[in-house]
Amino acid sequence: MTTSDVLRRSAGAGQLLAARVAPGSQVIIIAASKDDNPKVTMLLVPDGAHQPTVAVKLAMTDRAGQSVLREAAFLSSLDRSQLGAAESTVPRLLAVLEHQGLPAMVTDVLLGTPMSVAYHAWRHTGRQALVEKDFATARAWLRCLRRQETMSTDRRDPWSCLLSDRWPDRSELSPVLGPLREIEASLTSSLGAVVHGDFWCGNILASGSRVSGVVDWEHADAIGNPLRDWARFVLSYSLYLDRHTRQGHPVAGHRGLRAGRWGDGLRWALTGRGWYPDLVQRFLTEAVESLGLPAQLWRAAALLGLAEIAIRSDQDSFARLHLSLLSELLATSGVAR
Repeated sequence: MTTSDVLRRSAGAGQLLAARVAPGSQVIIIAASKDDNPKVTMLLVPDGAHQPTVAVKLAMTDRAGQSVLREAAFLSSLDRSQLGAAESTVPRLLAVLEHQGLPAMVTDVLLGTPMSVAYHAWRHTGRQALVEKDFATARAWLRCLRRQETMSTDRRDPWSCLLSDRWPDRSELSPVLGPLREIEASLTSSLGAVVHGDFWCGNILASGSRVSGVVDWEHADAIGNPLRDWARFVLSYSLYLDRHTRQGHPVAGHRGLRAGRWGDGLRWALTGRGWYPDLVQRFLTEAVESLGLPAQLWRAAALLGLAEIAIRSDQDSFARLHLSLLSELLATSGVAR
């Protein structure tokens, strides 16, 4: 497959891309999503080169096209001075092209290995030193993002409103909305920052013990509540702790955790005892305290993160599971605050 098979160059983008993509370039497909919002991500490598020069994210449906355009608009308008030392880890938009009537976003290339590769290595998540290193790597990147005063740390509607919009007929909403509104009020801060919106291992590129890139900025906010990214990292990391363990068997490295129901890793992280729940608590405590909020709100930040996934996830079944777990945990004494 050559470059001409992938891109239909627009008049304004052709000259820009010519300096980076020569005829005969090869294409490496690095990601092809299979969810309800499918996109294909490719790297273009010039003939004779050892490294790619540009990355292309191609929408496969109209709905996916909206996501690609939303990400491109964010990257185009981003004030990169807000990124602090993390500036080099965020892709730069080069062009938005059209391919068979759908948008293709072209950015520069960020090199590194997705953190998810190590995550799924044999018993990686059961080894305390390795897990602590992953959390430290994520923490260092999140600390780099500059905080600034803002009238509201999230200019969109509250999660409680957005939850009602997505699930107007869900019976779980009745016990959820009241406590969720209380949590939202308790986590209000005058400090905002750039928020990625989907900060999980698959979107984090690592080189050694540092983050070398963060990709997929479809749900980003230029000035949002920083707790969103801290919570998303914890929730996604915890969800698959039992991924490689047979049903009913103990999860290696986590005494008291067994592979069972969906979400048991999350339950363990937020309500269990052991080195991993302690690590989660320290991680989220730092996040809330950095905004001048009480340390005991660390678990509330995680619950608000569950609500965001129940709203934002492209897969209805995945979103429903998070909504059900949120309802369960809100009903558990001492969990909400």
